[in-house]
Amino acid sequence: MALSPSVQNSARGREIVFSGTLTNTSATEKLFLNNIDSALSSGPAAELPLNANSFFSNVPGVLLPGETYADSEIFRVALKATAPAGDYRGTVTIRGGSEVVANTNIAATNFVVLSPAVDVQATDPSASEFGPDSGLLTISRSGGTDIALTVALGTAGTAIPGVDYQSFSALATIPAGSSSSPLTLTPIPNNIAQGNRTAQLTLQPSGAYNLDLNTSGIVVISRQTRRRLALRAFRCERE
Repeated sequence: MALSPSVQNSARGREIVFSGTLTNTSATEKLFLNNIDSALSSGPAAELPLNANSFFSNVPGVLLPGETYADSEIFRVALKATAPAGDYRGTVTIRGGSEVVANTNIAATNFVVLSPAVDVQATDPSASEFGPDSGLLTISRSGGTDIALTVALGTAGTAIPGVDYQSFSALATIPAGSSSSPLTLTPIPNNIAQGNRTAQLTLQPSGAYNLDLNTSGIVVISRQTRRRLALRAFRCERE
């Protein structure tokens, strides 16, 4: 039995469907598929039960010698709405054998459901058009980093994307193997003194993760012209 993929991201309160293939490696014996079960080695087992699925209604009860069965649904698990953010690692097992009443373990493979909490912080909350001097926001996730995580973003504040600073993409990716991803906020100089502006980056809900407490980060963009800065420097020299 092989799952593809065997690791998935999910928010709490969702159903996760695992697809894959089943292969009878025997060259001579039929293989009866009679039962399926799952067990967790990490995470509260009661929060991720095996869900009702179409496996036994769709899969033939017997795999012929050398036969492979592939489907978009091998099994389903349901991450309860009460489940804490965290990693749920387990094993799915199919039971059966050479007889229709057999119930021995004939195939098992590991699966992982990552249910991270995601937040955003303004790790450098000050930026300036003069330079320009960039600000920095950092998106972070809790738990395992087995696979990449795509995070949906929204913007707000008094600064206008594409006018006051370079626009962000609507999606940001925390790569596999990393628990965070930096986003640089780069001001767009216009040499017009209009006062400071705020750029707010807000995390949007998704079926792939849970929102943590810090869902918004704010960077203040200083909008002083070169003339005003030069005048200030000149006054300081005179004093």
